[in-house]
Amino acid sequence: MNPSYKDIGEYFAKQYYQMYDTGNIDQLASMYHDSALLTFEGDQKQGKEAIRAKHGVLAAKTCHNITTIDCQPTYNDNGVTVSIVGQIKTEGEDKVLGFTHMFIIRPFEDGNFYITNEVFRLALHNF
Repeated sequence: MNPSYKDIGEYFAKQYYQMYDTGNIDQLASMYHDSALLTFEGDQKQGKEAIRAKHGVLAAKTCHNITTIDCQPTYNDNGVTVSIVGQIKTEGEDKVLGFTHMFIIRPFEDGNFYITNEVFRLALHNF
């Protein structure tokens, strides 16, 4: 297990949302492994380019506010599971919505961590 998992996960989350909210899609895409998997509101994409295209439609039209970041080490690969709860405001929308976001990031041969798995959901409830 990676003893720095908490610091790695928190740093990753802050960098990720800073890039996302400023629309820096090329730099954001560099955070993904070539065969990464994304599930965004039930829509699944695989591969860096497909994920880049999906985020390209959404980024720079959002503002994320992180409420909590929880991190756990993954066994046998020195990776980190990052779970985020927060609020998101989209361009043109008056309503702020809650969201959950989960990542698995893993170290690779070049020493960098890359996103291998990602799941995003708005926290919508029907009462």
